[in-house]
Amino acid sequence: MTTEKPSKHTLARAGEHRVLSELIIRGYEPFSAENDKGIDIILRNGLKVDVKAIIGSVHHMKVTPRSPGNRTYSYDNMEYAFQIHKTQRDKEIDFYIAWIAELDEFYIIPSKALTKSDQQKVYPNNPEHRYSQYKAAWHLLK
Repeated sequence: MTTEKPSKHTLARAGEHRVLSELIIRGYEPFSAENDKGIDIILRNGLKVDVKAIIGSVHHMKVTPRSPGNRTYSYDNMEYAFQIHKTQRDKEIDFYIAWIAELDEFYIIPSKALTKSDQQKVYPNNPEHRYSQYKAAWHLLK
């Protein structure tokens, strides 16, 4: 088994297969949309899904509290980011499923909940981050 970071293409294919298998186990009827760039999976109920397989990176942060002494401290936070390109936004995708490969965690994010930025970020260690409510939110696909 290799410890090298997989290529983007390999990671994307693995993510699609991982999400397809999870959907099948959970009783959904997913169909792979292999010929349509942007839409990876179509569910029996007609929902269109784009899968984003992501590997984290360390985000170094510096904080200076607003208290007497103003001592700055640093810490590292894992950041998981994925791109949403304009052409993807135009595909009428209903949900993005972000699969964090290292943690084997899923975020089922409605397209309407995305920020306007091309880059979306997930912080699993922060329960108050923008997308924490979508962690394992498979019920949204019903």
